[in-house]
Formats: sequence, C-alpha cells, structure tokens
Amino acid sequence: MPSPSGLPEIPCPKCGRKDASAVLGDVCVFCRDEIQARANTIARRGALVATLLMAVYVWVRIPRGGASALPQIYGVIAVAATYIIMYRIISRVAFEAFK
Repeated sequence: MPSPSGLPEIPCPKCGRKDASAVLGDVCVFCRDEIQARANTIARRGALVATLLMAVYVWVRIPRGGASALPQIYGVIAVAATYIIMYRIISRVAFEAFK
C-alpha cells in the first residue's frame, strides 16, 4: 500500500518494517540504531585495548626524569588521540560489517 505521500513503502531488509523514508536496500531507523549501539560497544572495547597498548608503549619508550617534560606531554596526547581515532575507525568498520 502506498504511503500518504504517494511514495511506495520499502521494507527493511533486516526486520521487514515498511517505511516510506527508507532507501531501497538500506536498513530502517530502528535497525540502524540497534546496529550503531552494537558497533559502539565493540568500538569502546577495541579502542580501550589499543589505548592500553599505546600507553604501555609510551611508558616503556619515552625517557622519564629528563630535563624537559615535553616528551611525556606528547606521550599523553598520543594516548588520548589513539583512543579517539581508534574509536571512530572501529565504530565505522563495525557498523558497516553489521549492516
């Protein structure tokens, strides 16, 4: 049955819900939210593991007790950047894999 706007309703390939605003072959809003929640969970865990590995690397490789504290500051920035970057990458890859 066509929607009130005249556009045909397209079923979601995952759950079968019909939605007039859906694009052919794309999942519905409800499935997208569910997939994004699963991807975010995996991304948090993966980013945490990568950040811990980076923190260990920084701890081992950067000399401590030198005349300048600049290497330690750069190390802390690198660890924080690792979490942010890895979270975004893993979240996107997991979302596309689950879709």
